[in-house]
Amino acid sequence: MPKIFATQYCVKCGKSATTFGGHVIGCERMALGNLMRTKVLAGWCSEDCHNSAHSNSDGCYGEYNSETMGLISDVRPLLFGNTTKPPKF
Repeated sequence: MPKIFATQYCVKCGKSATTFGGHVIGCERMALGNLMRTKVLAGWCSEDCHNSAHSNSDGCYGEYNSETMGLISDVRPLLFGNTTKPPKF
């Protein structure tokens, strides 16, 4: 299962993210060194920040900035709890 990247801090104000919605565009380095544009789940500190920010028709809130937004490399445990793989039969 692929990892789901998310921002660690609020996309708008920089506080610690508690909810997630929409995305920002970042770059991921592939095996041969090429950069590929990828979606990073946008983190929000509150509903007010999320409602005051504007996105395009695809739900994109702009470009990813590693210095101000931080990165959670796999957000699934935060969203769904610690999931375990089903046993193989």
